[in-house]
Amino acid sequence: MQVDYSDVLYILGNIQSCFAFEKNGVVSQIEFSLAELQLRLKESNFIRVNNYTLINTRYYIRKEKWRTIKMKDGSLHKVFRRKWNTL
Repeated sequence: MQVDYSDVLYILGNIQSCFAFEKNGVVSQIEFSLAELQLRLKESNFIRVNNYTLINTRYYIRKEKWRTIKMKDGSLHKVFRRKWNTL
């Protein structure tokens, strides 16, 4: 299944595979590691916010308490300390 990354809010994953969460509620499995996806999406709106998550900055709403961000779907994600001030 082909994933349209412009519709992806965030990607959760590890060194084996990842799951892309789209704005329409569809969750797709991707057979790449998070590190590979980070390189592939380098020029897109995606940034890595912690060891397991890439977010699409177009769907980021605001910063919350305790270095947490809120996405348009209501999900919350912890953010690396060094990335916190760049959001």
